[in-house]
Amino acid sequence: QNLLRCRAPSLDLCMFNASSCHNLQPGSSCELRCLPPFFGSPTVVHCPANGVNSYWSLPHCQLLGNCPEPAASTGKLSWLQGYTRLAAADAIGKDSNESTGAWQCAKGYAGMVVEHCSYIAPCVFGLSLSGCTFQESPPMPARSPRLTCTLPAGDPCRIDLSRCEGVQPGMTCEVHCKLPFVGHPTVAVCPASMAIAGQQQQQLVWSLPQCNLEKCVDPQPVP
Repeated sequence: QNLLRCRAPSLDLCMFNASSCHNLQPGSSCELRCLPPFFGSPTVVHCPANGVNSYWSLPHCQLLGNCPEPAASTGKLSWLQGYTRLAAADAIGKDSNESTGAWQCAKGYAGMVVEHCSYIAPCVFGLSLSGCTFQESPPMPARSPRLTCTLPAGDPCRIDLSRCEGVQPGMTCEVHCKLPFVGHPTVAVCPASMAIAGQQQQQLVWSLPQCNLEKCVDPQPVP
């Protein structure tokens, strides 16, 4: 219990009603009550006969119903950052777009949600949330350089190496004759041992196709 003079206790006037305790006379008593939207059993303040000190204890006041959420008009929407409603589907394991009313940490945040009922304006209570902290994403691992075999030197007018660009270790490609030359394509190989040895560059292993002209075309115009 708290020890005070025989006068109305100094209290939170948004939660407690001590109006009956003003000018408390020696040997008398009064009640401390909860103010709406709080409720709880009142307690008694006693002023002894000598009128020197009063003895009192605070009533245990609880909020009646759920703590109201701040309206958009109050400009208090920042209290939602890091928090989201728990979907009914998550709570019961079924498909549902409805909300359970419970709160959970939003994506990118971690922790356990703690609900508080605190002042958002003089004698106006509203819900505030705490417990969720932002989780920074871990840095992406550095990618190893992509290993590819380099193109061999060939006559660009006779040989078509376009299918062999960017060939990776253990893969093959075909080397074709470039028109108007004709001939059977050959296979080029990018050695798998390149990746095992960790080599950054190695040339394709290939054989030159036999590319020939079926008929020589007369130049235009004829000289």
